[in-house]
Amino acid sequence: MKKLLLLLGFVCAFGAGAQAQDTPKADISIGYSYVRFNLVPSAGVNTNGVSGSAAYNVTKSVGVVADFGGYFQQGRVGTPNLVSYMFGPRFSYRSNSRITPYAQGLIGGATTTGPAGRSGFAFALGGGLDVKVRDNISLRVAQGEFFRTKIGDNFQNNLRFSAGVVFHIGKK
Repeated sequence: MKKLLLLLGFVCAFGAGAQAQDTPKADISIGYSYVRFNLVPSAGVNTNGVSGSAAYNVTKSVGVVADFGGYFQQGRVGTPNLVSYMFGPRFSYRSNSRITPYAQGLIGGATTTGPAGRSGFAFALGGGLDVKVRDNISLRVAQGEFFRTKIGDNFQNNLRFSAGVVFHIGKK
């Protein structure tokens, strides 16, 4: 009886951990984003918008991300004022918990829209925190990044904050 209880305790203690270590093949997220975007060096614009990403997890800790976003000036409806499209690596710490912190570095482009629309270079460096609510769904409770763009002759040092939902697809 003592051996049976010891075996049962062992299975309970380590069985849940083994299940929690399943790494999804891919993650797809969509959510709200806020960007303080400096259209010109002397004036910043608060923008709200939507951002989404798709990540393929190469290993338990390393993934490749495609990130897209559209951001609108406060009080304006219609065409976004800034569109971003970036790609790069994501490094995740997947432990036995429901919480997955990550860091990422993205590089790509950004485009302003409207009559004087221009395209340029963009990169983002930051990270976030996902909290699992079900096996295939997490909440992205926080994502913060330094978001730098070069559109025309101007460099813009921006901050981007996001939150949303993450869908996990498949298992590694």
